[in-house]
Amino acid sequence: METTYACLVGRTEANKQYLLKQLADSSFSHWQLMALTSGWSDDENVKDELKAYFRSDSKRRDYSASYVSQVFLNDKEEGVSILEDILFDRRLRQRSRALPALIELDKDYFEQNILDRFIESELPLLDKQWGNYYEALQVLIGSFHEHEQLKLLAKNNLFKIPAVVIHYYPDLIQEFEKVMSTSLPIADNLRLKLIEELNHRYFLNNTQVIEQLSLFMDEQNLQIRMASAFANFDHLKETAPSVILERCNSLIFYSGENHEVQRQIAFGGYLKLGKLEEYFTLEDPSSYYADKAIEDRLASPKIQLFDHYRYSSIIVKFLIENFDYIINVLNNDLNRISMFRRKDESDQNLWGFIAKHSDKDSPSTPHIIDYINKAEDINNINLIDFSIRTSSNSSELKKILIKNIDNKDEVTALKCGKLLGELFSDDEEVHNLVSEVESVRKNG
Repeated sequence: METTYACLVGRTEANKQYLLKQLADSSFSHWQLMALTSGWSDDENVKDELKAYFRSDSKRRDYSASYVSQVFLNDKEEGVSILEDILFDRRLRQRSRALPALIELDKDYFEQNILDRFIESELPLLDKQWGNYYEALQVLIGSFHEHEQLKLLAKNNLFKIPAVVIHYYPDLIQEFEKVMSTSLPIADNLRLKLIEELNHRYFLNNTQVIEQLSLFMDEQNLQIRMASAFANFDHLKETAPSVILERCNSLIFYSGENHEVQRQIAFGGYLKLGKLEEYFTLEDPSSYYADKAIEDRLASPKIQLFDHYRYSSIIVKFLIENFDYIINVLNNDLNRISMFRRKDESDQNLWGFIAKHSDKDSPSTPHIIDYINKAEDINNINLIDFSIRTSSNSSELKKILIKNIDNKDEVTALKCGKLLGELFSDDEEVHNLVSEVESVRKNG
């Protein structure tokens, strides 16, 4: 993969030939096709080679079927024929990847000639264990949600693809209260969606809902425990704030298993009540912290501000939605809420994590931009990516990318080189610099 990106950065003739050779020899051609369609989309020789690849009897074409719509954009009839062959070839494990491209090339043809036949005879055969069935069902619902058979399949698979089903069939939301009151096991991702919906004003002052949510500490799934707690606090913050404080005060300095989740729930309760200033003055009363420095004794939600398999998407979303209030109370010091208060670690990593999960309309965005503008050097890849997504100052962006083309982190250097090639392709200075990237020269 890294070699493919490096070839895309330089876009030399040698790199092109290297990718074409790899395309023919590779058992998994996705990355070569990505680079060739991105870097040489107007190259007639590349177009011919890619068409020849999909016309061949390669047994791995299915893995890259999504690129057929690009390769045969000006020859839709042949592209549709190739994709149809892939889609109905039961020997191909990833044949369902042909669906999006086939619909993109000719949606009307697909609906009139393929849709019913595929639903009836092929969809049931797709692998459910590896998700091919559910991915295909999502694609079909996204394009043909009025189809009666798809409506039925959507309802029958509500627990597997809840977000898609609820988006296209909102009438199912009316069943939420009924579903929540049953004892049937529900898939975790659906339960989270249900809990979010319980914040709707329809459930305001619903004692059954409030009572159910108040049992959040009995929930074994930590994500659902946190979501339930926050939903419970939302219902109580106007009518019973003292109840929220009572629950939170027992969790602020929790030190048992999964302590960070309990502490984050307490942090959330104080935040929802607008009492963060008070929260950050509280000191851990345990004897263990008696001789510790004051900053170690103070309350902290210990949020994982880094990519980690256990990081909570709920607390990150909650943090970003309330960022303006939080960062002002923190006086711009994210270390105070971080799981690891590393004084020697660049706070670019903390701000970069926030930037990664923010978009141009997030409350956190103005603060991230202010941080970037005040920083001497930006070398965190997430902050660089954020600048690309939000900045209109091309000269400053160019400076940041050029500075990081020699970044010690190879992934960052490669990505910056790739972005320079994409965003400043007509800039002579950039072209010369990008061509010097070590990985490109090795394959050039």
